Amino acid sequence: MKRRNFGIVALLVLASAELSAHDFWLAASPWRPDPGSRITVTANVGDRFPVPTSFTAPERVDRVRIVGPDGEVPVVPQFRRDQNSLATDLELSRTPGTYVIVMTIKSRFIEIKAPDFATYLRHEGLEPIVAERAKAGETERAGRERYSRYAKAVVRMGDGPADHVTRPLGLSAELVPLSDPSTLRVGQSLTLRLLANAKPVSGAVVGGIYGSSKGAPDDWPLKARTNQNGEVTFVLEHAGEWLFRSVHMTRAPDPGSPAADWESSWASLAFEIQKI
Repeated sequence: MKRRNFGIVALLVLASAELSAHDFWLAASPWRPDPGSRITVTANVGDRFPVPTSFTAPERVDRVRIVGPDGEVPVVPQFRRDQNSLATDLELSRTPGTYVIVMTIKSRFIEIKAPDFATYLRHEGLEPIVAERAKAGETERAGRERYSRYAKAVVRMGDGPADHVTRPLGLSAELVPLSDPSTLRVGQSLTLRLLANAKPVSGAVVGGIYGSSKGAPDDWPLKARTNQNGEVTFVLEHAGEWLFRSVHMTRAPDPGSPAADWESSWASLAFEIQKI
């Protein structure tokens, strides 16, 4: 029994450390490949984009997808570790255009002490969850959460179709750009729509950060709440890599085992913009 309890505690400590690292994102090298070439995609976890600080084990990956101008491209990723990143080489089709790479991470349980859970909820702009916990008399109860991660990266391969980039991909939570972000230039604006199970999420906080930002961990240079259509617009004033992210949380419809009170979905979108 002692050994079993130790195992549970170890799992909770591990999960707590991973969540404290916060964000999950994909990066591509290169972001603008030649038609028919291979690219390296990395899955990253950390609290200061673009530097990863926590490794995602390959068994945590639920699915990898590539959606391009000709539809979905079959992919069988072969993972390897690259320092703190989970890396794989992917081959795109020869059709020029924009490609969306998607990675889904399996859900995981975490239990957080009540004061820390309240701080985390407020940090992520989840005040409605704070209010719901208070109304239900749960403020002093530890937060029992099951979380999943959904990351997208946009890669540009020459000139070609990009209509599919602005269409939802059926994820439990996703940031859908209303224009192809890989075609943006410095000073232009980008509108994103946050969807959860294909429905717009209003009042959610969306944060954005560029690769050369020098702020503190978890400091998002761009931050705003979605409108009634689940949309938010930002002006992008810096060239290079960008990451946008948001967290959606609801009551867990099925507590599962271990029992969770809350279910969260972390959505991210990464891409590169050029100076000219």
